Amino acid sequence: MIQKAHKYMGSSNMNYFYSIYLLPENQCTPQDFNIIKGLIKKDIFHPIIEENQMKKEITK
Repeated sequence: MIQKAHKYMGSSNMNYFYSIYLLPENQCTPQDFNIIKGLIKKDIFHPIIEENQMKKEITK
């Protein structure tokens, strides 16, 4: 999964990606979800918090 992310970011000249880009079209298994979630928990992947979501969390 990490290699897919690195390859995608290199080919698209972007410093971020959406997890959906790493998964085959219309195919996402629970294992895929668990891998991505595990990489986030290990601070390997860092989720981007949308501006609207940040505003909601600040006002709580």
